[in-house]
Amino acid sequence: DFTSLKGYDISLFIASIPFKGRSIPIFVKVFMKKDLDEVKYLSKNTFIKGCIEELLEILPFKPIIIADREFATSFVFDIFQRYKISFIVRLKKNLVIVFANGKKKHLRDLEPGKYYGWIKDKWMIVSVRENKKDKADPWILGYSHEFVNRNSLHMAQIYLKRSQCEQMHRELKSRLN
Repeated sequence: DFTSLKGYDISLFIASIPFKGRSIPIFVKVFMKKDLDEVKYLSKNTFIKGCIEELLEILPFKPIIIADREFATSFVFDIFQRYKISFIVRLKKNLVIVFANGKKKHLRDLEPGKYYGWIKDKWMIVSVRENKKDKADPWILGYSHEFVNRNSLHMAQIYLKRSQCEQMHRELKSRLN
């Protein structure tokens, strides 16, 4: 997760592992607005790339990155591809999928189901599932080819593990006021 603290010029990059209904943070790094002003990082993307590279160096295994919509960018997909990282990312509805036959469609216009195509010039599987809590906001997940034999329900269940981490992040932010 990459989250900002309200009222401060500080953001936190937090990598966590879901465990028994909770979350264990394994990596946290602080990004301050002044880091951009002082050209310590060229952009937030450069900071995130550095965090992912540091994380890959310290982990004794290759992770599966489960991320929310803010990570659905060409820059992040390039990192996943470069380091051969498996991923499950919730996609923004305004993104466009390009199918093998060259046809294009906005993700918001897809019916529930499983699709194959290019998003931001990266090949991936796209799964669209109805969101029972908010029918106007379906779950649109993009994931790497390792999961080609998994159905959309299973992928949504894996993605939901991220909500355990998200809850921990909310608790942390509220404690930090």
